[in-house]
Amino acid sequence: MNRPWLTTSLIGVIAAMGGIGVHHEARVELERGLSRFQATLPPGATFTYSSAHPAILARGAVLTDVILQNGNQTFRASKMHVGHPQSTPDGGLVISSLDIRDPSVQTPSLIMHADALSFRKLVTPPPEAGSTNLTTINLDHVALAHGRVDHLTIQNIARAQSASTPQIYNVTSDKVSIDGYGPTTTTTLSLTNTTAIVGRTIIKPGQPPRPFSAQLSLQTFRLKQASLPEIIGALQNGTPTPLNTPPAESFSADGFQISAPVGNFRIDRMTGSGKQLSGIASSQFLMSGLHVRVPGKMLPMTIDGAHSSVRITQHNNPQTGEANSNWQLAIPSFANVTLDLHLTLPAQEKDKIVQRTSQQILNGSTLSSLAISVQGDRFINGLSRLTSNTKLDDAGLASAKQRNVQVVSMLLAPFPNLGAVPDFLSDPKGRTLTLSYAPASPLPLGALGAVAARSTSILQLINPNDLKAVVQ
Repeated sequence: MNRPWLTTSLIGVIAAMGGIGVHHEARVELERGLSRFQATLPPGATFTYSSAHPAILARGAVLTDVILQNGNQTFRASKMHVGHPQSTPDGGLVISSLDIRDPSVQTPSLIMHADALSFRKLVTPPPEAGSTNLTTINLDHVALAHGRVDHLTIQNIARAQSASTPQIYNVTSDKVSIDGYGPTTTTTLSLTNTTAIVGRTIIKPGQPPRPFSAQLSLQTFRLKQASLPEIIGALQNGTPTPLNTPPAESFSADGFQISAPVGNFRIDRMTGSGKQLSGIASSQFLMSGLHVRVPGKMLPMTIDGAHSSVRITQHNNPQTGEANSNWQLAIPSFANVTLDLHLTLPAQEKDKIVQRTSQQILNGSTLSSLAISVQGDRFINGLSRLTSNTKLDDAGLASAKQRNVQVVSMLLAPFPNLGAVPDFLSDPKGRTLTLSYAPASPLPLGALGAVAARSTSILQLINPNDLKAVVQ
């Protein structure tokens, strides 16, 4: 969210606190600098503080009870300590240290508060060409050696554009830290005990609107990413991230959980790594320890969630648009599922960054092929138990299984190449079923939107001869 006035005005305050030497006139210089800053404020804006003291050894200053306000935008802090701010030859600003106690920002759309904020070696860019004042801070041009926020709280008080639009209501984090942020460096971002509350209103015809909310939480998160300022800058400006952005070098997360009235989902640990060689981006992800709990319901069979995992491997060539991914779900002694997906995304023009919206990327992408493999007798034989609303004995299970196979046989009648599916479902015998789809002409992904909207049948898009089933 871009709030240029508050951000640039705080930089102005810091600049006003600079230039303090080691001599008896330091306090006078500080007061003069703050007075000059106050004189530059727009009509109606105010800047107040209880006390201002030079920090001689740090060549900076300390302000208490700071309030910076302009209309409905307000910044507050109980204490600001700035160490050795100095201008760069091109008109930028280098701040050796910045420590703020109880910082808060309030705007018509949100309220942010933290117990403490600290920066080390913060570098802000110079004003744009032709301007003598800094009018906005482009976050992709900022550099920071180290930053830390303690006990951050963000409240979203803006109204959603529509009742059914998902909205983030609240975000909290015990600690946020960032190291090595800059246009030419690899940045490390860490979060500790982070929680977000999200929600939306579910609207169904003939039923009253029903609010729905869920809590997302993470115990720890750590990301190592090159070109992070480029990604942040795209978010700040509301533009898509360039397709040639390199993948994360590494990331890890512990204790990810989604809690909602309908149930809880938890992943014990997530790890990943990525690299970019010869223009091809490759990444690997591993999610281990998968747990699902539904209040008042028990699965009719035992599943080892603690040792279950999902492994994802992806390769993407921005120059050709070729994107391949492999997904593997492994549940010990229950099921193994593999998905191979081959897409063609909009190609990135050489030496040219093209910004595209998500919808433009979807409309310009095609599906070349996909294959799904399923193996696991307990899973296949237990499908009838999972889909039944009543507890089944052995005879009831056999009857339900036979009915399900008959239904599948009827549904697949228009697809002669899928004749092996009913036989596999009736008795898997340790075999693996592979369903593949390889259209003669790549399928536009944008056309699937019509299927989701139920204005087009999937049978109108898929040639039955392009579907195959193999059991082995």
